[in-house]
Amino acid sequence: MAIYFITILLCFISGISKQLKDNKTWLFIMLAYLCVFLCFSYMPGSDWRSYEIMYNEIDIYALFSTCKVEPGYYVYMYPFKLLQVDFWHFYIFTKVVVFILLVNVLIKYSEDYIFISLMFFVAWYGLYLFIDNPMRNLIAVAICTTGIKYLLERNFWMYFLFVGIAITFHISAIIMLPVYFYFTKRVPSKVHILIFVLVYTVFATPEFFWTILSKVFGWVPYVSRKIESYTISNEGRFLSLGTIIHVLFFGLLMFYRKRIELLKNGVLLFNAAIMYLLFYRIAITIEIFGRMLYYFCVFYTVVIVALITIFEYKSRIMYIIYLLLLSLISTARVFDDFRYVPYTNYIPYFVKGKY
Repeated sequence: MAIYFITILLCFISGISKQLKDNKTWLFIMLAYLCVFLCFSYMPGSDWRSYEIMYNEIDIYALFSTCKVEPGYYVYMYPFKLLQVDFWHFYIFTKVVVFILLVNVLIKYSEDYIFISLMFFVAWYGLYLFIDNPMRNLIAVAICTTGIKYLLERNFWMYFLFVGIAITFHISAIIMLPVYFYFTKRVPSKVHILIFVLVYTVFATPEFFWTILSKVFGWVPYVSRKIESYTISNEGRFLSLGTIIHVLFFGLLMFYRKRIELLKNGVLLFNAAIMYLLFYRIAITIEIFGRMLYYFCVFYTVVIVALITIFEYKSRIMYIIYLLLLSLISTARVFDDFRYVPYTNYIPYFVKGKY
């Protein structure tokens, strides 16, 4: 398990060292290391088992008749299966491509402190996305995140194309359609605060939310059945350490909003961070919405780390240490989660011919 913490500490040391921080060769080395660490993980995680079965059983008829998930993933898998590519080679190749896409966007929007951004991203999102690996969701996130540049260019059709393709991999990507009309708009702070309070109130407990939904839509039989099933199966959480942390971040974002919006693409970054915080609260109550968080996590990371540049020198040091502690706390979840231990990597098995 030490490798998880070593990875976070390597990013931290690289981010505070004057010799390493702006060294492009070292950046390349660290990115290569992170790629191998995250993308070549072999047996950790849980979803790969179902994806392996899906890959081994796919045939041309499944593309049009019996596919059990969004068709885009089947269409993507089939050429690899047709060429008799081993599942693990296909799986690792896909993760590497997605890693390159997401890290490219992360670096592009991180004007400073790239290594600190990598540290926070890996600890809070990378371990889940690449090691536990909800593959279809991850691919959709990478496609939408890459397509954000067309939103900035106000090229609706290209943006719509990217989101449309992402939806064929995971339906949760549909959330990225309405954000086209929001991400570049400067919404008044009062509106953000009002929505934030409403969301954190309505979704404070699952019972409160489902009661409201039941009174509004309970007369529809299908909706009524869904409400009943979710009420039974979803306990939700009123408060968590993550909630406290993100509420504090919301306060920082609102307090330093003007400074954040002075950053390159600052309005988009700020709005994406707010969207992340709203969906974080919703996801605590309705876990299925957790998949939507990850469409905003790269930009949320950029904003959280960009706050470093806003603080004075002493406060800056304290804030960087605070981000390190949050990253280590998030990483500590590997201690009691079977999905992450023991960590194994594909390369040693491949070299020994035991894959």
